[in-house]
Amino acid sequence: MDARRNFLRIIAKNKSSFNAQNYIAHNLIVRYKIPSTNPKE
Repeated sequence: MDARRNFLRIIAKNKSSFNAQNYIAHNLIVRYKIPSTNPKE
């Protein structure tokens, strides 16, 4: 039971860090894409 709880805790930690990395990468992509798609503004 303890092993399963530790396993779920590790999965949750990895998932949260993965979501944080995706969020940061998405913000960087959006930030750099907007000026190139709207060069006039």
